[in-house]
Amino acid sequence: MPRYRKLFPPFVKEGVVIPSKIKDLYAETRRTYVYGQFKSSVALSRAVIEVALKEKVGLSIYDPSWTAGKTLTQ
Repeated sequence: MPRYRKLFPPFVKEGVVIPSKIKDLYAETRRTYVYGQFKSSVALSRAVIEVALKEKVGLSIYDPSWTAGKTLTQ
C-alpha cells in the first residue's frame, strides 16, 4: 500500500455538496490507483470529469449525446 500514502485528499471548499455519483467514481478511482490498476484509474478519472461537467451544465449523466470523447475529438 505504498501508493496509498502518496494520495492527497481532494481540496473542496467547505459546504460544497458533491453528488454521490461523483463521490462513488472518485472512490473507485483511488482504489484502482492504490492496487496498481493505472489504466482503470485513468479511465475512471475521465468518467469523474465527464460526470462533473454534465452536472455543471445540467445534462443527465446518462445522456449519450454528449461525451468527453466526442468533444475531445472535434
